[in-house]
Amino acid sequence: MTSTSAAPVPAVAVHATTCTLDCPDTCSLAVTVTDGRITHVDAGPGNPLTDGWICAKVKRHAKRVYAPERVLTPLIRTAVKGEGGFRQATWDEALDLIATRARAAIAAGGPDSIVAFTYNSSAAGIERASLTEALFAALGTTIAEHTICAHTMGAAWESVYGEMDSADPLEVVHAKLIVVWGANPTVSNTHFPPLVQQAVERGAKLVVIDPRRTAMAKRADLHLAIRPGTDTVLAMAIANQWRRHGHLDLEFLAAHANGTDQFLVGA
Repeated sequence: MTSTSAAPVPAVAVHATTCTLDCPDTCSLAVTVTDGRITHVDAGPGNPLTDGWICAKVKRHAKRVYAPERVLTPLIRTAVKGEGGFRQATWDEALDLIATRARAAIAAGGPDSIVAFTYNSSAAGIERASLTEALFAALGTTIAEHTICAHTMGAAWESVYGEMDSADPLEVVHAKLIVVWGANPTVSNTHFPPLVQQAVERGAKLVVIDPRRTAMAKRADLHLAIRPGTDTVLAMAIANQWRRHGHLDLEFLAAHANGTDQFLVGA
């Protein structure tokens, strides 16, 4: 008789972790690792916002991890900038080089001669750039006010809405009326539509204000396909009607809104 050995059984483990991409949802993940290699990424249990599913980008995250183009070590330029000449370096060598150049810059021109320009990269709401900013703050360097796109967005948001904090998104399911104005959450806020669906099943009405016939607009009770650029006119008209018919809770607005009086004068 000839003995045959059975094929080795792959070592499979599922690890609970959290998504680190630049998104505020911080989804719970269940990552399957087979023989030390990621083979599957899916939603993890127990997170009411993730609610059992994740976006297509993260579901395919293993392709990013194992992409042949992925940079796995520090690279030091060996040719003129733009020619693409680099060599691999160890982390110790790279950190020593950065520290040497930082010390030289500080010695020659003071800490202000270094400008830190940072963003969140793939850190999102879990890690962010706080440790990087703490490093440059300790050195006393100049720190740029975030990226151009992020800072201008924040300034515009605060000038229109005031505070950037919002209600708990899970409270959406208890709403009686949901207004989606100039947003396409099916594409850009993928965990919002299921919350809207739960609210609709409880009897909520859905209004979408958007020139486009988006997926959310198709399921709305009312879709106002206004002309692009007329949002302000519509907002003021609605506010004016509410004021005329006594539908504004002025006491609530005084406590929770900024610039109500000036806005109503314009309306």
